[in-house]
Order: sequence, then C-alpha cells, then structure tokens
Amino acid sequence: MAAIPVYGHIFICLVMFVSGFSISSIFNFSHFSRVPSSVKTASRDIETQHAGSDDPLSSVDLKRYYEDQSLVDDSETEESYRTTIIKNSRQKCYCSEPKNPEYREQYNRRMKEAKVLEREDRRREEPLAICKSMSPLNYVGIGLKVEPLQMVPIAGLSVHRVAMEMIREHPTELVIRCLNGMGTVHVKTQELLKTADLSDVTYSGNSTGEFSIHFPLAVSTDTFQSILDNLWYESTMYDIDAWEKLEITLLKFKIHLAIHIKRVVLPDLFDTKSGSVVDKVTLITKTFERYPAVHRLIDSVHKFYPDMKIVVADDSENPVKIERENVRHYFMPFREGYFAGRNLALSQVRTKFAVYVDDDMFFTDETKLEVMLEKLENPERQIDLVAAPVQGFDEIEGMFDIAYGDDGICILGMKRERIYVPGYPQCIYGEMFLNFFMAKTNVLKSVGFDPGSPPNRGHTEFWLDAVGKSQSVFCTDVNIAHEHKQLNTEKYLKYRHTKGLNTHMFFQNNLCYYFYLPKRFFGRSLTTPQ
Repeated sequence: MAAIPVYGHIFICLVMFVSGFSISSIFNFSHFSRVPSSVKTASRDIETQHAGSDDPLSSVDLKRYYEDQSLVDDSETEESYRTTIIKNSRQKCYCSEPKNPEYREQYNRRMKEAKVLEREDRRREEPLAICKSMSPLNYVGIGLKVEPLQMVPIAGLSVHRVAMEMIREHPTELVIRCLNGMGTVHVKTQELLKTADLSDVTYSGNSTGEFSIHFPLAVSTDTFQSILDNLWYESTMYDIDAWEKLEITLLKFKIHLAIHIKRVVLPDLFDTKSGSVVDKVTLITKTFERYPAVHRLIDSVHKFYPDMKIVVADDSENPVKIERENVRHYFMPFREGYFAGRNLALSQVRTKFAVYVDDDMFFTDETKLEVMLEKLENPERQIDLVAAPVQGFDEIEGMFDIAYGDDGICILGMKRERIYVPGYPQCIYGEMFLNFFMAKTNVLKSVGFDPGSPPNRGHTEFWLDAVGKSQSVFCTDVNIAHEHKQLNTEKYLKYRHTKGLNTHMFFQNNLCYYFYLPKRFFGRSLTTPQ
C-alpha cells in the first residue's frame, strides 16, 4: 500500500499473510505483557503447522488465532512498554532529598510542578502504534492528521483476501471506538449508494464515539471495501494539540490507529530583502558598566560589516546613550540581569538570524559571518545554531550526560566524544559552547534566556534550556577575539562575581543533580542542593 501524501508523514502498518509467516515476527507480546497461555499455544501451533510449508494459512487457522488474540489486553501491553521498556532504557540516577530547610521547601515545590508537567506531556504524547501480526486489515497506524472540529477520512483501510473469505462465510460486525473521546466516526452513506450494494448491511452509532456495521452472509468484497473507503473521523472537542486513538475490531481482532488533532501553526517568515548578510543578521549584546568594551565591539563589527544592525541592552546604573548609526541602545533598571538583557535585545531582532556576542569580544578578519550563515541556510542539514571559538578560551564541547531519577533529572557532566557534521569536517554537534554563536531567530526565541537566573550569571543555564530545542554545532572555521582585563571598570568588577548556588536553575529544569564543567572553565566543580 502506498502512503497518501496529503496526510503528511504516515506510518503504515502493513501486515502480510505469507506462507510460514511467524506470528511473533512483528510484535512479541510476551516481552511486554502477560499474554494468556492459550494465545501463545495457538500461535506456536499455527507456526509449527505452516513452517516450511507452501500451503497458505486457511480461514480456519485464522479464525482460531483471532479468537485467541481477543484475550490479549492491548492497553496492558502499551502501558507495560511505556513504563518498563522506555523507562528501563534510560540512564538512571538517584538523588537524596536535601536537608537544608530552604532547599527542602523548594524541592517540594519543584516535585509538585514536575508532576503537573508530566501529566500535560503524557496527554499530548504520541500513541504507540502496535502492529500485531496476521491482522485482517491493512491500515495507517499513525500519521493521520485533522484540524480541531474538522473531518478526515480514515485512510488506508483494506481487508486481506483470506480474512475476506471468513467475512463472506459468517455474519460479521466491524466496530470502531474512539477511545480518547475526542470525536466521532461516521460513514458517508450518500457516497456509498453511488458505488455499493447496501442490501442487508446495517449500522448503528453513526456519528458517535462507538460506530458498528453489520455485514450479512456473502457480502461482496467491493461492498466491504467501499464501506471502508467512506469511513470518516470528525473532531468534536476543541484542542489545538491532542490525540485520538481508534480501536477497530473485526473478526474479534483489534487494531489501534492514532489520529493527531493539531491546529495549524501559521508561518513566521522574514523578509531578507537583498539577501546580503546585513539584511539577514542582527547582532545582539548585553553590557554592564563597560562602555569602552561595547564601543570597541561596535567599531569592530562596523569595520567589516558597516551596515550591520546592532542591539545593545544596558543595565548600568547611570547609562550613557550610545549614539551610533545602525545601533539601537535600550536602557534597563540597574542590575536587571544578564539574561534579562539578552531577552530584551533578542525581542528587538527583526531579521531571520541573530548573532550573540559578549560585550568584551570584538571582530577580526577571521570573524566571517557568511561562513556561519551558510551552514544555517544549508537545506541538506538541519542546523539551528552555529557556535565558534573565542580566542584565549578553551573550547567547550560535547553533549550533556543526562540521567533520570524519581526526584528529578541528573546532569552527570559532558560526553566528550566528537560527532562530526556530515559535509563539514570542521564542525561537530554539541549542546554547550561559549558565548559566540549565530542562530535562527525563531529557534533562539523558543529557547529564550531565563530572566530568573542571578543577574551576573548566565551561561550553562541557556544551554540547558536549549537541549532538545536547538540542533547546535561548533565549527572552527570562524573565531572572534576577546580581551576584557584592560576594559573592566571598578563597578563592573564589584558586581561581576558572587558566590552561591543557582537554585533557580535546578527548579527551572527539574534538576536534582548537576556536575559542572572542570574547574579550569568556571572555577566550580560538583554542585547540588543539600
């Protein structure tokens, strides 16, 4: 059966009837749930009988198998898979509950919020498509999509020849149930009357959540298929992102297929005008009590890109207006914070891409934005963010080593293996880098900069928030210069470093343990609320 393009990405469960076909070859239920011994026995008997045989399976064999399969609890199978297989495949960790009363109170609040989020995620989770062997029906297991309060055909249903022989020999009922209660099923009778003989075919529950069709003896294959072709699902509950699960029962054999109820997301396009770098990219930075540094940065950018738009967010105590061409300078309350400033600057970006740099960095002839931009625009690669080296700093690279516990998520450190980007031998995938990168504006806004972080902190927190949201790479074919010691003011140094644990980060990302990078990077090592 061919996929139907109009429904987007479609996963089709095609279960074939062939000689010597193994019942357990598609899905071995004994791995996931307690299957009645009669089902296992029947399966083994049929497999043994037909192993190595050229005789096709008979309708008698299938009838026996279908009757035994009706005893299998599919919901138990799915739940067992979710709670056992998926959970066991994850790396585990254990966190002790904090003893400090302040941390303990925050821990309790975090656990409460985490359970709320877990329930919300579970409700929107994509259902499993369990394809049982020897199904009488071919069907689209997952991939059907419908807008809220709209209709979609239940496409891809067809009955196998051997199963059709059984249907013709006995009065048969086809039952469709909407298990999640998000809609109804109906058959388009007017269309059917044009192509099919509906004599003695009756149905009940049309346009309800439990719809059944009763077929008489000797129903024709064309009539049966015509009815399948005219089955429709209608969303009746408004939800912009939900799943309906249909259970279809035929010859006592149950199959499940999922329909995604999803409101269309309107595009957010950017007019790149001439197509030049300066029309596609805006540079953003956050400054605090370091005007010589930020002016040096602006000078260096405009030396190589005279028309580049620059946005500066400034939370200095007595801000001095920066009157420069192609520079927008925004004042903030004193010490409003590093991330708050980055958010402000990002909110003013009107181009498709944004470059972030710290205010003590500056461009050189090796800071080539075109090289970074080419990777983001490459249609052959899904790249959302390109980071590059900062002169004078050790490279930070790798993937977060994440484990899961009952009390939250553990960050065990960084996995250092290099995963190279196909077509770019100078680039590797990663999840944390230094503060010089170019990114797609929409992706960067979806990650954001959490303003709840301490005013003078803001590095690891961003990269943790980007996990799973941005496909990021680090490339060595571009770099930026950095020097700050001569430009740091006394007031800047007064507020630059403060001790203490960023407990907000633990709450924000549901962390119960975090292992910071080696001391040579941040002067910190093992940290967790105690």
